[in-house]
Parts: sequence; C-alpha cells; structure tokens
Amino acid sequence: MKNYCIITFLSILSLYSCKESRNIKTIKEDFSNTVVDTSQINLDSLINELPDYESLVLQIIPTDFTYSKTHLLQDFNTAELNSKELALLFGMYSADLAYARYNERVQDCRNIMGKLNTLAGLLAIPPEMLNTTISSLETNIDKPEIVFQLADSIFYIASDFLDSNEMYGLSVIMTSGAYIESMRICSLISSTYSSKNDISISIYNSLTSVLNAFKGDDYIVYLKTEIDTLYHEYLNHNLENFDFEYIN
Repeated sequence: MKNYCIITFLSILSLYSCKESRNIKTIKEDFSNTVVDTSQINLDSLINELPDYESLVLQIIPTDFTYSKTHLLQDFNTAELNSKELALLFGMYSADLAYARYNERVQDCRNIMGKLNTLAGLLAIPPEMLNTTISSLETNIDKPEIVFQLADSIFYIASDFLDSNEMYGLSVIMTSGAYIESMRICSLISSTYSSKNDISISIYNSLTSVLNAFKGDDYIVYLKTEIDTLYHEYLNHNLENFDFEYIN
C-alpha cells in the first residue's frame, strides 16, 4: 500500500505571519497520523473526485418551502475547536450561506460570511485571500445580486487554497461539513428532498470514495461512519431520525 502524508506544506511557513505559522503548525500536529492510500485513489484526481459546492448545496435550493433563520447553525466557540472541527464548521457554515443566499437574505449572508472569514484565518488561509471579497461585500451591501455572487465565491476560494497547498485532509473535511449541513437543512424542509435521490447518490459516492482513501485518522473515519448513516436515513426518507445535534 502506498501512502502519502497529507501535510507537505511546511516549506511555505516563511510566507506567513507568526500567527498564521502557529496555525499551520497546529494543523500539522492535528494531521500527524493521517495519510492518503494512493493505491485507492490517485493524488492528482483526489480533489477532482470531491463533489463541488454547487452539487453539495443543490439539496437546499428553494422549491416549495419558506425560509427560516432558525434553521441556521448556532454560534460556536472556535477557541475550543481543533483544526479538523474548524474545517467541518467552515463547510457547515458554507451550506448555511447557500441557504441564505438562495433565499436572498442579504443580512444573513453578511453575518455568515463574517464567520467564514474568521474561520479561514484559523485554518491558515491568508487574510488577503478573502479580504477583497469581504471588502466588496461591505461596499455593495445594498446590491443583493453582487452580495450573492460574493457569497458563492467563498467556498471556492478556501477550497482552492487548501488544495493548492496540499491540505487535502482539511479540504475533504470541509466538503463533508457542507454535505452534512445541507442534509440537516434538508431534513427541516423534508417535503422537498424526495425527488433528488439521483443527485445525492452521486454526491455520496464521490465523497465516500475520497474519505475511504484517508488512513490513520479517527476523525475522518468517524465522519465517514456518520455520513454512511446519514445517507441511509436519506434514502429511506428518515432524515429526521439522524442525530445532527450529536455532530454539532
């Protein structure tokens, strides 16, 4: 079995501030036992296998339900979270952002983008990666169509940075978070999801094929197990039976 250490980006430490360097070192420690089994998946295609953001959130694009702010995630104390939990939360907030964006809730988009900006810094994503987006948000807050375009770009900016710096573990966890949160919101508007099984099958197969390639990481194994259970409940139209609060 060929294994590939997923944290190979320490050579770029000198490009970061002291705070960002500390975050990278913390991430390295969190993934010290994690490897990718390259006999299961080619590194060049690993990230391409992950479902894209649009596919992930397609489950929660409005059809016949009424938007409710109470469906959004609560605030979390990020000081108590490790890098894996922060990546999961980034993905989950990204799904919340899609929910607010597709329902044209400008202020909710603004609030969630602020949370994502904070999380990005904790995940060692350089501030300049998102500064332009956040600045444009404030400048165009009265122009919903621009706000929504900016909202759509946040997940891609973060995932592109993680992928280009070979932070594959963070990237797959972030994608898992978006999938789980999309399903949680879907469970709250359950009348709309029964017709989208084909989409979910494709997303599930792509996501789990990547998760299966990660070895030595109890957190990713845990996520894979939860996603398997979640998918089973989805297929049986029993999303309400899944314990989303346990993951939160």
